[in-house]
Amino acid sequence: MYTSDTPPARKRLIKYLVLKSVIDLLFVGCLAVGFYLDAFNPSLSGSLDEAGAQGVSGWVVDKSKPGARVEVQLYVDGRFVESRPADFGRADLVAAGVAEDARHGFFFYLPPLEEGRHEARVYAVHESGGGTRRTLRQLGEAVEFALDATPAEPHYRGWLDEATPVSVRGWVASRASAEARVEVELHIDGRAAGRRLADEPRPDLAAAGVPGDGRHGFFFFTPPLPPGGHEARVYVVDAAGAGAAPALRLVGRPIRFDVP
Repeated sequence: MYTSDTPPARKRLIKYLVLKSVIDLLFVGCLAVGFYLDAFNPSLSGSLDEAGAQGVSGWVVDKSKPGARVEVQLYVDGRFVESRPADFGRADLVAAGVAEDARHGFFFYLPPLEEGRHEARVYAVHESGGGTRRTLRQLGEAVEFALDATPAEPHYRGWLDEATPVSVRGWVASRASAEARVEVELHIDGRAAGRRLADEPRPDLAAAGVPGDGRHGFFFFTPPLPPGGHEARVYVVDAAGAGAAPALRLVGRPIRFDVP
């Protein structure tokens, strides 16, 4: 700084330099804040709700553009899997006041994975700089999950709709051939309880956009069981090469039910 003996001209120069430094700092700070707001979009809000054998689901909303569909990317074990818009219906978001319309959910099927523990992360994609920059913002926390069976996806699509003391039902279709009839096997409490073709009529599948003639449903009568809790699983019987045992691929997710 300066003292009482400092010439007036030098005092003015020092004051000017100090003022210029403050202005430069403010300018750089504004640029940094502006870049952050443009590149990382703090208006994004969302969550990774669930990850498991049935898939990965959650939601995301851009509060600065309430009607926009945000692109999301799935990473499993640190590797990119798929990118898609978050446009699944989530009526709970409207009921909670989070979104103006319901189409802000996302769902990913898992890629083929080995049995064991895995980690899923979902990122929202934000474009800035006129589309020249694409930044990723993680939605919620990473979710760890364990697989004790190989999922039917992505070779087959299907779902286990219901399991009760009376019956087990759902559907499954091959992605390779829309008209193929897929063999499925029912397991109760880890034990095989029946095998059949998934060839029951399911008119709702065509409405849901599933290719083929809709004859991809399956229905099993539940075998006699003792009172208490039980678990139902249905597997695709995936034919292997000559002499090799067929592989079992889990359809949807296991369902627990009680027998009174």
